[in-house]
Amino acid sequence: SASRTSIELTAMSRAKRYYSSEGWHVDDVSASRPYDLSCTKPTGAELHVEVKGTTGNGSSVLLTHGEVRHAKEYPNVALYILCGLTLQEDGSGNVGAVGGKEEIHSP
Repeated sequence: SASRTSIELTAMSRAKRYYSSEGWHVDDVSASRPYDLSCTKPTGAELHVEVKGTTGNGSSVLLTHGEVRHAKEYPNVALYILCGLTLQEDGSGNVGAVGGKEEIHSP
């Protein structure tokens, strides 16, 4: 749905901004990997981030078997949740997700 897509895109862009501000080089690998962001530092540190967006309070998010399996196998994994998002329509039928609160679970 449009609202679901909007929530996911908003969460992804906010997550990218967050990790960039923390000094990470951020690559969106969501199309090809069982996680969303590959973050690296010049030191060689690497962090795999699963990004979730929700209009709920973030106390529960759905993870796929692949996401859970990867989190168990790879040592440096974070879960980025943007919760409490509000959906707004712009008058042209486009839905945008705004607001929200960041919750980061790492590891």
